Amino acid sequence: MERSHFEQQFIALQPQLRSYLYRITCNRELADDLAQDTYLKAVRALNSFQEKSSLKTWVFQIATNLAKDQFAVQRRFTDSAQDKAKLKALTDAQTSHRITEAFQSQPDQHFDVREHISFCFTCLSKTLYLEEQIAVVLADMYDFKRTEIGTVLGRTEGVVKHLLFNGRKRLQDKFHQRCALVNKQGACYQCAELSDYYNS
Repeated sequence: MERSHFEQQFIALQPQLRSYLYRITCNRELADDLAQDTYLKAVRALNSFQEKSSLKTWVFQIATNLAKDQFAVQRRFTDSAQDKAKLKALTDAQTSHRITEAFQSQPDQHFDVREHISFCFTCLSKTLYLEEQIAVVLADMYDFKRTEIGTVLGRTEGVVKHLLFNGRKRLQDKFHQRCALVNKQGACYQCAELSDYYNS
């Protein structure tokens, strides 16, 4: 593949790639750094790309391998991470001020429920084992097929099937009683609370 053609395709992939890296790192600066490192590594390895998979799958494989070495990615969240964050926001004036300030710095100053749901899923999936998280995020948020996820993770399709089953079941077991995003019933009380608070 010619470098100019690769660069055109990589530019088109960047929004999804950065979004994916943010979901597994929960750190925007690190996600941006990893996206840049992915580009550099892909350019250096371009001659070895044999097009056995799509360029997108190959790029995500490089990004995932780079990300898996990072402590921020290896670190898992506790099941109660969101509850602890809410408590800190309610009881710590500095934290509350920083959240309000971040919201007010947005041009439209509007709480977007869809964005919050997306962020919630990121937090929930961060409680899974790392490969389960990657498999579930790639399948459920980026529409990767099991074979593509297998290429990204260097696993067989059968292993990916188990990662998806176990990851989704773990989310159900942990959050079914607590999260409308998981049990698909009613409205998320966190979304409703935040929407009322910010959009009032």
